[in-house]
Amino acid sequence: MTTRQFAFLVNAPTDRAAATMNALDHAVSLADAGHEVRVYLDGAGTAWPGYTAENPGEPVSVHYEAAADRGLVVGACGLCAVEFDTANELEREGVPVLGDGSAHSIDTPALAEEGFELVFVS
Repeated sequence: MTTRQFAFLVNAPTDRAAATMNALDHAVSLADAGHEVRVYLDGAGTAWPGYTAENPGEPVSVHYEAAADRGLVVGACGLCAVEFDTANELEREGVPVLGDGSAHSIDTPALAEEGFELVFVS
């Protein structure tokens, strides 16, 4: 099997649970199949860790925890965390905030250069 690399950029807000749940399910499935997978939280998607912690029984929360427990959730955009006022929740839930909050901080060109296929979820 050829191992591939996938970077999911979850930008969906908390009222788009189905899109986020499906993305997380696919991310976990790909990782379980041996592929390298990273999940980044971007834009309104930086609210998911706080939301899932406050709503543990919801299906999206189960999928988020499955991805987080496997170490797939690798970071959140620092600028977006500032703009969406989610930095405290991200820190509380152990999600690294990337950058200093002054600029968009998920380096998609570097990910592409490293061979990651970018999957945008909104």
